[in-house]
Amino acid sequence: MKIAFIISSRFGYTRKIANFIASEFITMNPKYEINFFNLAEYPLMREIMVGCDVIVVGASVRYGKFDKNLFKMSQKYAHILNQKKTAFYAVNLVARKEGKNNPYHNIYTRKFLDRTNWKPSLVAVFAGELNYPMYRFWDKQVIRLIMKLTGGETDTSQKIEYTNWNEVTEFAHCIL
Repeated sequence: MKIAFIISSRFGYTRKIANFIASEFITMNPKYEINFFNLAEYPLMREIMVGCDVIVVGASVRYGKFDKNLFKMSQKYAHILNQKKTAFYAVNLVARKEGKNNPYHNIYTRKFLDRTNWKPSLVAVFAGELNYPMYRFWDKQVIRLIMKLTGGETDTSQKIEYTNWNEVTEFAHCIL
């Protein structure tokens, strides 16, 4: 079985989740052929998508938005994606809050799903990582303000992983 991961990850955390899901797949069957692609390469992905049995798309939200290429890809290739088994997962810090890890209660994911012609077979939202030490000065200040407004961690020395890895494991097992 050929599986393609198409990833949009600013700081690498969405890719970390993709790697975890892929390791779950390999545990299920070591013969799965798994490849990773950057969402920015989407204009060249037609043949890749056609040649795959399963497509997993992971995208992070940054300042309230997905990468613009996510919508472009989902529209351009909706006819292919809708014929395949596909999974979409979003990663954002809003999902750390009760109920916001539900795709239909997570504003960013819901808006994306409402706008696109692609209808993924499976959708999930995972809380990401707050990694203040990794952020540049300006990003750190903006994220700190957002976290203050939403009741989150504001100590800029902190690195906090909010991801529920049991939910990621369950998602991986539901894909195949």
